[in-house]
This record gives sequence, C-alpha cells and structure tokens, in this order.
Amino acid sequence: MSQEDVSASKQPVNYQVLIPQEYYGGQQDDEISLIDLFLILWRKKLWIIGLTGLIMVMSIFYALSLSPVYQTTAYLLPPQGKNIEILNLFSEPRENKDGVLEPAYTVKTVYEQVMNNFKSRQYQWAFFNQNDLIKLYVKEPDADIRPRDVFNGAFYSALKVEDKEGGEQTISFSYGDKQEVVRLLNQYIAFINEATVKALLGEVIGGVQFEKQKVQQKIEQLRQDALLQRQDRILQIKEQLNIARKLNIHTSKSSAGSSVSIDGQELPPHYSEGTKFLKIKLDSLSNRKSDDPYITGLRPLQARLTVLDKAKIDASQVRAFNIDQEALEPKYPIKPKKRLIVMLGFIVGLMLSVFAAFVWHFIEKFRQEQGV
Repeated sequence: MSQEDVSASKQPVNYQVLIPQEYYGGQQDDEISLIDLFLILWRKKLWIIGLTGLIMVMSIFYALSLSPVYQTTAYLLPPQGKNIEILNLFSEPRENKDGVLEPAYTVKTVYEQVMNNFKSRQYQWAFFNQNDLIKLYVKEPDADIRPRDVFNGAFYSALKVEDKEGGEQTISFSYGDKQEVVRLLNQYIAFINEATVKALLGEVIGGVQFEKQKVQQKIEQLRQDALLQRQDRILQIKEQLNIARKLNIHTSKSSAGSSVSIDGQELPPHYSEGTKFLKIKLDSLSNRKSDDPYITGLRPLQARLTVLDKAKIDASQVRAFNIDQEALEPKYPIKPKKRLIVMLGFIVGLMLSVFAAFVWHFIEKFRQEQGV
C-alpha cells in the first residue's frame, strides 16, 4: 500500500445526517393552521350567511306548505260486572282451563273481544266502507284509485290501539282536520261498541235457540217414552183381564197373591184384582189424553222452556266497555314539526355553506397558482 493510500485512510469521513423537520420545529409548506381556516370563513362570511339564510327561508316555506295532521286519543276501561250480567242469565256456565265452572261471559273475556274488534281490519274496513270515508281522502273521483288502497294507506295506518298499565287501553286517530278527527274517532268507538254488543247478543240468542231445541227434544223423548210405557201397560192389563175372566175372578181376592204360570211363563198376579177393577184401569189408561202429569222430570223442563221462550235481551242493557275519557279536540297538530324542520334547515344550510366556502377558496387558490 502506498503512503498516499495510508494517509487517505486516516482522513475523517464526512457523514450527512438527515433529521426530520418535526424534530427542530420545522413545518411543511402544505399545512394549514386553524387560524388560516378561520380567516377563510371570515372572508366568506357574507356568502355563508346568505346561503344559510336562503336554505332557512326555503325550509320555512316548505314547513308552511305542509298540511297539518291532528291526533286525538280516547281512553277505555273494561266493563263492570253489571254491564254484562244479563248475558249470563240465558247462558250455561262453562269450564275454564282448570276445570272450574265459571260464567259464560266474564269481564276479561268480553274486554278481550272488544280489543280484538278494535284492532280488526274487518271492523275497520266495515266502518270505513259504511261511512264512505274515501271521500275524506280522495277529493276528486278517480277510477284508478281503489278504496282498499286508500284504506290501508290512510285510515288503517292512522288508527292506533295501545295497551297501557292498569288495564287501560288507548285508541288514537290522526287526520288533517281537528274537528273531524274527534268526530271520526268517537263515531268509530260507538261503532265498535254496537258491533261487539250485537255479536255478544247473537251468541247468547244462538245459545238460547240451541238450548230450546235440546229442551224440546228432551220433552218429546219423555213423552214418547211415556206413551210406549202406557201402551205396554195397556197390553199387560188386557192380558191380566183375560186371565181373570178365565179364572172367573170378578172382584179382588185377598188370598190371590200367588203367581200363575202359562206355557211355563210366570205371570204377575194382577189378575187377582178382578175383572171389574182391571176394566176400570184399562178404560182409564186407554182414554188418557195426556201422560204429562205422570212423567217424572217433565215439569222442570217445561218451566225452563217457558223461560227461554220469553228470553228478551235489551241491547241498551249491555255495555262491552267503559269510556274513561272520550276523544277531545286537539290544540296543536302533531305534524309537521315546523320548528324541527327550520332548525334542520339552518344546520344543513350552515354545513353546506361552510363546505362551499372552502371549495370556493381552494378553487381560487388553485387558479392563482396556475395563473389562470
């Protein structure tokens, strides 16, 4: 190795150390501080205020253009026992799931039927159709509009049935007229009460008719059995009378108590009563016009049939539920929520205007850098 190479190897080596800018407080040229952002918004403040105000005005006009929707609510309670007791006068008790006899109609069962009727599409459609309510939702006749579609989209969705604590139920209805909404809901409540009472009375009357048929069949069966028994008795007396004649027994003989056998068949000793007495018995049975006085259990059945024949239930004596509070006229609409719409308009307008201000600023900056 030459001396020059040795000397060169002993020379210090110069290293270049790269230190990131963030270690000595340096900042990149493309960073923007919060102050710069604030200055951008401040320079565009009039434009931001104007755009935000425009969107707010549009939201106000939109809120004012919407039709108001009012909602009213009625509060219902189960019926009292006295409201349905007449139904049980003509109905037989029924066994519950525990096998215990209970009245055919209880407060619980009647009220469950009421609430099912309130929720039933069938009853709601009947009320909608009978009162021609399509005219409230469709002002101009249109052959392409089907009443069922209007019912499902407007009336059914506007009627709500909710269960509250303590056994109370609420019925709510929404419509665009605050007086009409009260009339419709109260009218619907009356409609359900009438329909439920009618259905209950129909069940009771049907049960009465069915019970009448059963009682009448029992009475007819007892009378037929009595007739057959009387006819058999007449044949027996005729046979005893024939025996008495053959034995020349014309009056009752106290000593005649033994039985007589004919062809190996033992006959009752009634022949000993004598032909005179047997003839009287035969004439009495043959000329009897009615067996009713001699039929055991007939009179109670006839008394029950009389009660069923006179069964008349006044619908005004039956109440399927009680109204805790009827529908009242609402003070304010539930829709549209105008304050919320205007507030959302302000927020959306402010966000859009700020975003537009930044976009506008960067477009201007880009043009300046490009010399456009």
